Amino acid sequence: MVLTEAGGNRRRHSRTPLQWQIRVWHESFGERDASTRDFSTVGIYIELRELGRLPVGSRLKAQIQGLPTPAPVLEMEIQRTDEHGAGLLYILE
Repeated sequence: MVLTEAGGNRRRHSRTPLQWQIRVWHESFGERDASTRDFSTVGIYIELRELGRLPVGSRLKAQIQGLPTPAPVLEMEIQRTDEHGAGLLYILE
């Protein structure tokens, strides 16, 4: 399914609004806590201004916080950025 949003963005996967606390790691800024805005089966949007300054294709690690047991640390790749953060693709290798 392709969704068209305001501004002409075309997405193949529907997004589900969801606010989770998430910890991200990248060599340019170290470790930061942030929150998610939405997720899909292939990716997640993280609200963190530092992510919006990284180039598309940058990879980082992230882990959902506040769960009863520790979540796995996932590798992700930036697919798009804006002034609030970035949309990231899960890297499942």
